[in-house]
Amino acid sequence: MPVTHVIFDFDGLLVDTEACYTIANQTMLRKFGREYTKELNAKMMGRKEDEAFTWLLKEVGIDDKITVKEYLAQYDVMLEGMFLKCKALPGAERLMFRWQFVLALEAQLLLRDVNLTRIGWI
Repeated sequence: MPVTHVIFDFDGLLVDTEACYTIANQTMLRKFGREYTKELNAKMMGRKEDEAFTWLLKEVGIDDKITVKEYLAQYDVMLEGMFLKCKALPGAERLMFRWQFVLALEAQLLLRDVNLTRIGWI
């Protein structure tokens, strides 16, 4: 039976966004004299956004200095600027137009709006 549809993730698979999240968290935590490590990053993976950032702020001991809402507001502004510079990964465009597609976008709608429109995929 031939493949007619494909469902796959967007972040880091089609568009090179992974470094953006790390840089934004490093920048945010430096404001509070904290370091964003690979270990913290690994423990945030797979969590819903609110849960991940609630955990992060508590884990690094700044949950009494900034709310998740405030953190994400600043974080999202940084991401928007970085997403404008993200490029499609090698082979992504060919994959996108070979089959009908559905994208899983757990990440911010901002990512979709900035990248899919700029790259010309929507």
